[in-house]
Amino acid sequence: MREYFPVIKKSALFQGISEDDLDGMLICLGARTASYSKNQPIFWEGEPANLIGVVLTGKVQIAKDDFFGNRNIISMMEPSQLFGEAFACAGIEKLPVTATAVTDSEILLLDCRRVITTCGNSCAFIAQELFYVLFSFAVTDFLQQKCFFIHAAFPLHVFFHILPSD
Repeated sequence: MREYFPVIKKSALFQGISEDDLDGMLICLGARTASYSKNQPIFWEGEPANLIGVVLTGKVQIAKDDFFGNRNIISMMEPSQLFGEAFACAGIEKLPVTATAVTDSEILLLDCRRVITTCGNSCAFIAQELFYVLFSFAVTDFLQQKCFFIHAAFPLHVFFHILPSD
């Protein structure tokens, strides 16, 4: 996993952490890498929301399919960017979106529960810092995505048609 340290350290979650601390922290967090082929789902809508992804290589699309089968692309994630944290750390039970590899991609996967609780080693302070960073990401992203979902479900032109024309 050390070959990905330059990308991991650019992630907002791990900025400013030394390589020695990062190595131990990734072990403590149960981090693992996974490879995904182009168009292969990483997370499915409806799955338990307990993993955080960090794009190491490739691109990942976060999308929501509506009732009519239309795909609404929420964001495109590139190397060093996080995804899934808004739901995993905000206590959302099931994912309301799907994450799909747009190109062949390598993803670092972290279990949010291991970020929130410590392993008992000396990384407790760092884990607490990570929790606060993730929590702030989760709240911000969750609120942004709620606004997106409301807009996607009720576009402004719908409201203009139902308002009186006087």
